[in-house]
Amino acid sequence: CALATETAENEIISISGLKGRDPKEIKVENLAKIIQARMEEILEHVYHEIRMSGYAKKLIAGIVVTGGGAQLKHIVQLVEYISGLDTRVGYPTEHLTKTKFEEIRHPMYATGVGLILKGQEDRFYVPQTEGAIENKTTVNNKTQITQNIAEENLVTEELVNVSAENNIEENKKDRTSWFNSILSNTKRWFEEDEVSDFK
Repeated sequence: CALATETAENEIISISGLKGRDPKEIKVENLAKIIQARMEEILEHVYHEIRMSGYAKKLIAGIVVTGGGAQLKHIVQLVEYISGLDTRVGYPTEHLTKTKFEEIRHPMYATGVGLILKGQEDRFYVPQTEGAIENKTTVNNKTQITQNIAEENLVTEELVNVSAENNIEENKKDRTSWFNSILSNTKRWFEEDEVSDFK
């Protein structure tokens, strides 16, 4: 029993002796006090870890006790007293179909059955989370932006090339027209009959 106060007074049990020694008789109350003290130590450590994880106020469904220790009488009351959370014993048959093996129905097999179910679930797990989808979308968006920038750079480069070619053509025209202007002025100067400056 996990609570010494719930045991019957003057109830005695016999514990078999080790290696041929005579059996000893002790009061159930004394044995329950020892069991309760050890269970309180374990449960205080467990509840401390729950508080440290930040889930103490988020366990709406409470605590589920499994394993061989869950078969102790009044374990649910002790866990509720220490943690202040709703508590129940977890049986493996909650997630299984009816079975002819009665021994599997005990809480001591709940952890093993739970691990088997979790392993089966993980076997068919396809790792595709929202974060991965968002990352993929972000990568696609970045790729699209990079392509758009590259296209804009090409267009800008082509415009610069066209503008440079136009400038070269205009410069050639300007040089040609300037040169032609000097040439025509010089030619006219030589063709004049009388040059007034040299008289």
